[in-house]
Amino acid sequence: MTKKINIVFHENSKEILNTAKRIFTILYRDYNNPLQKGLMIDTYFIQVKKTIDMQKYNDDFCIYLVDDNMVSSNFTNINDDNSLIVSYTKYIHNSDFNNNKLYINEQTENVELGIFTFLAKKLYSENKLTLFLSHTKRDDVGEKIAKDYHEYISSNTKLKSFIDVNDISHSTDIKEEIDESLVNTIFIAFESDKFSDSKWTQYELIESKKKNLPIIVINCIDKQVDRRFPYLGNCLVLNTSSIIDNIKEILIEAIRLKINNEKMSFYNNLYDYENTKFLNNVPELLNLLSIAEDISIYPDPPVSDVEEEVLSITGKKIYTPLTYICKDSISKTIGISVSEVNGNFDNDFENIHLHTAQEELAKYLLYTKNKIIYGGDIKYQGEFNFMEILADIGDSYNIKNSIINHSCYPLNRNINLDIKTKYKNIVEFKTFNELNIDNDEGVMPYNNLDCSIDFARNLSLMRELMARDSDARIMFGGKHFGYFGKYPGLLEEAYYTLKAGKPLYLIGGFGGVSQLIINLKNGGDIEELTYDWQYNHVENNTFRHLIDNGIEVAYEDIIQTIKEAKLNNLSDEDNKKLFYSTSIEEIIFYVLKGLNNA
Repeated sequence: MTKKINIVFHENSKEILNTAKRIFTILYRDYNNPLQKGLMIDTYFIQVKKTIDMQKYNDDFCIYLVDDNMVSSNFTNINDDNSLIVSYTKYIHNSDFNNNKLYINEQTENVELGIFTFLAKKLYSENKLTLFLSHTKRDDVGEKIAKDYHEYISSNTKLKSFIDVNDISHSTDIKEEIDESLVNTIFIAFESDKFSDSKWTQYELIESKKKNLPIIVINCIDKQVDRRFPYLGNCLVLNTSSIIDNIKEILIEAIRLKINNEKMSFYNNLYDYENTKFLNNVPELLNLLSIAEDISIYPDPPVSDVEEEVLSITGKKIYTPLTYICKDSISKTIGISVSEVNGNFDNDFENIHLHTAQEELAKYLLYTKNKIIYGGDIKYQGEFNFMEILADIGDSYNIKNSIINHSCYPLNRNINLDIKTKYKNIVEFKTFNELNIDNDEGVMPYNNLDCSIDFARNLSLMRELMARDSDARIMFGGKHFGYFGKYPGLLEEAYYTLKAGKPLYLIGGFGGVSQLIINLKNGGDIEELTYDWQYNHVENNTFRHLIDNGIEVAYEDIIQTIKEAKLNNLSDEDNKKLFYSTSIEEIIFYVLKGLNNA
């Protein structure tokens, strides 16, 4: 799709794993803040053992987090040009990395600033990226702060800056000099009291917008601005509290817009869009009025209804790539089946990728006016609770009764009055105990095998009910051993969905049961999805207890049903892309396309 980033570290380095997760939240997005805008760069984890050949990653950016474990490993075919080394060890020069290449010392340098400087310079052509410091001499404030930035950039970073007080020669055509400088440039407007009064700052800003450059405003207003130049809008605005933090945010914005260019090109090539203009930023009145095409597609996430109404006066239609494929509300009831996988992920994923994909998918399902059915424990324990995040997204979008939570006995005992009150008008709780069982208070299936018998029966009934009540189901991840029901949970939910004739969208990039079902649909004989394998697996004590106490299973019927059923209305080619994609945005694109076609 677009340029990828691989964070490379040793599999035994647990602290470094936490660092990698933090970097992921910066480069992609933080799933703890579901409505926050992120860079959305596809970022993966490569966990090294003793040796690794980096040949297949040579077209990607690689960030190596090098500790003593990494020094002891052997690397081959490293692309130095696309690599950034972050050192967490005093033995860095004993590693397989190029000792002549500069690296970031974690103890003495700002790692985040180093990462963003590296990415910005690579994306904007090596050694040519310049920060254009636009200010007016009509007051002292903007010029002084611009000079402070110029000095800091020169002394503390590997970036270049252009400031006209030093960089425009005498007897030079100012307009020509400015035009030549606005190439491979991040435009920074130091908005002081008189900034908008200057013809030259106005010219610089308008030319930057015409050139589609990243534009960032530093708010340097001392007393007042009589009239703000209207085209200062639609830009990132920063205060003057910290130069280093602002430079980091400036680089992030520049990277975001450059990545958006690549993403828009990718989406443009998916189909033959007619009468459509692709933008790398949120549209504004100025650029919409200057665009000949009637349709503009801009990067996700979508603007609010209020802003969209203002922009509609241009007569243009605006969409994001993911809302364009479902221009009208889908308005279906969609089941989501997802859980963590056993062991390690394939395709350089970690749980943080799975959780982020869950959240992003849910966001767009809710945006397109769907209801989401999810069967899960509402107890809200653990690092990531999908039900809680679903409820928070629904609340933020002010979407009433958009989530249906199925919970069977005894898990429904966790839904107390406080939870019902907190999520009133957002979550519809469907709790049931169709077997009319009543275990002792406090006895739960997680720690009591006898309780697991009735729980397994109730789970199956609940999953059948969810399949009946949903219009389609989306599935990814999933444990294939160590579960609590009659079958691996996602396998059973896939079975009931297809048996009911409902569309099923399988995402295989995260591995797990979803990938096993895809392999089954592709004609493979999957040992893990057989009764004998399940009964004999060392971690399936609960399953063996169920079978030994009279619970019946029908693996042959499940396998035959899945093999013969039609999955959904996507073409074979689109389903294949959905099966194997590792890009979260691409996955959502094909899911929404399928739901819109259903």
